[in-house]
Amino acid sequence: SSFILPADHKPNMLVRALNKQTILQYLDLIRGRVVVFIDACYAADGLELAKMPGAQRLIAPGLVNEFAERGIISFASSSGKERSYAEGDYSYFTKALIEGLKGQGRRFQTDTQVLTTGLGDWLAHRVNGLSDGKRNPVMLASPLTKPVPLAILK
Repeated sequence: SSFILPADHKPNMLVRALNKQTILQYLDLIRGRVVVFIDACYAADGLELAKMPGAQRLIAPGLVNEFAERGIISFASSSGKERSYAEGDYSYFTKALIEGLKGQGRRFQTDTQVLTTGLGDWLAHRVNGLSDGKRNPVMLASPLTKPVPLAILK
């Protein structure tokens, strides 16, 4: 079984771990469109993995693939092998996500909604620019998935 741990995880804090299969089961129960954002890069970096039997780094795109197979639209902050970059209190991904939901993520200036497709394009462009090309967010959905509105702009 796989578990997802918070960034500040300590080996004696396993109660805070989330079972990946449990997360997937709950997401499967949702009767609507599901969009997941994962801001996890270089997962498990700094943990003493050798002391934790079976512990491995989270490969965000692998989890994103599992979501896409279930019809879930998902965004991951990086390819899973990239270092985390931040500016102030937010990662580049979170900073770009907030900007995108506030309107930068729309495809055209005349659009009144931010759709998943436009947000995906914005995140790829903005995070890559903020990180000087060192970080590449991933958006994945089934090819049959229609764009989902995430924000309505005034």
